[in-house]
Amino acid sequence: MIDQQVLIDVLRRESRSFLHYVRESYPWASVREAALREQILTLADREVEVLARIARFLQSHRVPLPILGTFPTGFTTANFLAARALVPRLLDESRRLLADLNRDLEFVTDDEVRQLLETLRQQKRDIVQTLEKMEVSPVAAPPSA
Repeated sequence: MIDQQVLIDVLRRESRSFLHYVRESYPWASVREAALREQILTLADREVEVLARIARFLQSHRVPLPILGTFPTGFTTANFLAARALVPRLLDESRRLLADLNRDLEFVTDDEVRQLLETLRQQKRDIVQTLEKMEVSPVAAPPSA
């Protein structure tokens, strides 16, 4: 039962992350930053796929899915910001969520649940690494016509 509660908590927390808010709000990007925006949205889409697997697992075990609620109102300060300006905040939160997930894994005993969370943890690590690269990389010039 503890394992299922961990999954519910992870699903709720991750589904209302800043990355998912950005995905739904579709950040602004100049022509030069369009590729960066697409990278961010792709990261979010990949994570959504992992979260969907967690939701299907819960449903297959007759566990009601949690009510996700709304995104934190503090996220609205990111509306209309350029994609590049979002990267430091996305990185900070992704690191925090990865640390939370690492703590959650300490309490999981079921192998199937552990595997789901390990998949999410690997996805989260990939997100952090990609965002770190974005943070230090200069904006590429737009392709010439």
